Amino acid sequence: MKKKLNLILLVDDYEGANFLHRKVIQTAGCAENVHDEKNAEAALKFLQTKIKDEYPHPEIIFIDLNMPGMSGWDFLKEYQKLTREQKWGTLIVILTTSRNPDDEARAKKKHPNTIFMNKPLLRKPLDEILKEYFSNNF
Repeated sequence: MKKKLNLILLVDDYEGANFLHRKVIQTAGCAENVHDEKNAEAALKFLQTKIKDEYPHPEIIFIDLNMPGMSGWDFLKEYQKLTREQKWGTLIVILTTSRNPDDEARAKKKHPNTIFMNKPLLRKPLDEILKEYFSNNF
């Protein structure tokens, strides 16, 4: 029996993307909880807010790059400023519709521990991430 991840965070300004990605995650049965935010500022605030004396610790954050206000790029920059306790154990996956190879190169250069994927999140790529990064669970 596989052990589910506790929390996956979705960050995308398009509700349809969050809805679809939540359904893919639920169908995979890989997470106890899925939390979504419509903007990067709200996602950062969520990560900085203690609940029952603990910060939320999503094992995976799926984030869009191109959002109004604070972009995914801005989020990644601000995310680096969070404390180790707030960031502990989180894998960041950038989801984008961009086909620009410069975006992926920029992501790898500035944020080498992130994964860069094209939208939408589909079951097969999700399964691959789970097996590669959470092999003890899946």
